[in-house]
Amino acid sequence: MPKVSLLQGIGCLILSLIFCFTSCRKDLEYELSSISLRFSQDTVFLDTIFTQSNSETYLVKVYNESDDDISIPNIYLNQRSNSSFRVNLDGMSGFEFAEIPLRANDSLMIFVEMALGDSDENMVEEDELVFADSNQQIKLLAFAENAVYHYPAEGEDDFTLNDNTTWGNAVSHVIYGNMKLAASRTLNIEAGSKIYFHTKSSLEILENGNLNLNGTIENPIIIRGDRHDARYDSLPKQWNQIKLINATLNSQNAIIKGGTNGFVLDNSTATIHNTQIYNMSSSGIFALNAIITGTNVAISDAGDACLNVENGGTYNFYYSSFANNWETGLVGISGPNIPAYLSNYTVEIDENDNETETQENLNGFFANCIFYGQYPNGVYLDEHDGASLTVDFESCLIKNNDTALFDFSGFNPITDNPLFNATIFSQQDLRLQNESPAIGNANTNYNSFAPQDIKGNTRGNSPNLGAYQEVVVVGE
Repeated sequence: MPKVSLLQGIGCLILSLIFCFTSCRKDLEYELSSISLRFSQDTVFLDTIFTQSNSETYLVKVYNESDDDISIPNIYLNQRSNSSFRVNLDGMSGFEFAEIPLRANDSLMIFVEMALGDSDENMVEEDELVFADSNQQIKLLAFAENAVYHYPAEGEDDFTLNDNTTWGNAVSHVIYGNMKLAASRTLNIEAGSKIYFHTKSSLEILENGNLNLNGTIENPIIIRGDRHDARYDSLPKQWNQIKLINATLNSQNAIIKGGTNGFVLDNSTATIHNTQIYNMSSSGIFALNAIITGTNVAISDAGDACLNVENGGTYNFYYSSFANNWETGLVGISGPNIPAYLSNYTVEIDENDNETETQENLNGFFANCIFYGQYPNGVYLDEHDGASLTVDFESCLIKNNDTALFDFSGFNPITDNPLFNATIFSQQDLRLQNESPAIGNANTNYNSFAPQDIKGNTRGNSPNLGAYQEVVVVGE
């Protein structure tokens, strides 16, 4: 019998170990997939995105619920390289993937996003993520919104519109940075337009300028942050504010939500009609010595106040609803959360932290309005010496739990809960429930200021307090 050398013996031993190891490691053996896979969702709906931009990234999980390790022969986008969608699978990006292993009772993570180029119109984008051999697919859907972008030069924060300008509704408008309208110029925004602000962005109307929001009941103007995905849709502080300085605002049929301040009116004049303002981290309307006439105004949830007035001015509101059910500390923002704060002074702090107080006369008249929320009283009146504060409330509902702070009984208001239909961030609906004490209690003498409610319903001889005539029947 021939002798086996030491080197030969070691070689045979290594080969034997490799053979035994590969024979025993069942988890390295994959069968071609013919089983039915389970998906975390059968349809991935990507929230609306703008042309020339990328979507958020969405996660889909693929589950192998069998006891066998499998290999998926192919996963691919049906439109391959012509697809607007992009797929990332286990760190690899592409349109098609081959021989993807998936262990028994394990899952696979797939990330999906969409990137769009130029387009002249809104459109629906769709494709399918196909799993070969199992005859399964995941539907991919997205709505692409045609948009134009307004932004400052590189390295700058501000930019200016120097001409009279009209924005139509054929495209959406996305604002980056602080856009200013030059002094004595006019910006008209047509019915059905959509204005989106990027984080911390704002619009500023300079001296003698005019901002006209020309919405209709059927086609309101929408103003909000530029994050479309659902978790950001109703959150405050997604953008900054619309500010007017010694300028004029005409707001008709607009819906404004999710910023720091809706309107800031600094020594400005405003006519605000059929306008809804929701979910502001500071104020729905912040006015400093302004002149405002408001009809069918609905403001809900603000960290400081829905209507926040400093340094006096003149304010006349009819058939308006101010609801502030903000819970202190919610989404990291705390404040007094007052439906309406009215003061005849303001305090300015300079760069050296020196305080200067100024006072101006305040005259306010509120008819057929509602002021209600978490704060003990619906209205906070804050008067300093040096200027007058004169306010009258006619046929209003005003929460008045703290009469020691201010007793509104001289105005003979209703003080009970108005029973708004919904006042949470994700669902703002200031219509009255059918048991509301505000139903039918408005004074018809003021119908001429707003003969129809915010939705176009005729008020008639038995009008409700607040912006809505329509009533929600609970339980139906």
